[in-house]
Amino acid sequence: MTQPSASPDTVHGRSTNHTENTESIPPDELLELLGDEYTRKILAELTEQSRTCREIVEAADISRPTVYRRIERLQEAGFVDVNRRLHPDGHHCQQFSLVVEQLDFTFGEDGLNVTVKTRSETSSHRVFAGADD
Repeated sequence: MTQPSASPDTVHGRSTNHTENTESIPPDELLELLGDEYTRKILAELTEQSRTCREIVEAADISRPTVYRRIERLQEAGFVDVNRRLHPDGHHCQQFSLVVEQLDFTFGEDGLNVTVKTRSETSSHRVFAGADD
């Protein structure tokens, strides 16, 4: 019996979500997000290890409000996951981790296509397609 291909189907003009709890954004918004200097600094820090906002602020030299705004957009895009860390003194903090392993950009007849591969599910993909009208 042949196993179905792990490759996702391309959907024109909208996204298909093959990953639980992962939102999708249009290709132009994704490129804008990834083109942002602060977003790239945050992603670079999260590539090394999971971090709190304070750790990102200190390591990347970015203001706290800017980190939270970019993290929110990265969460909406399905790039970052958040977990709460409880301390013995009763305080808690959020820890952010990168869940994206790979991005593939292709240009086809239907426009720009972006395939996202997450770390948690190596066969999990999400496809964006957008026509250039």
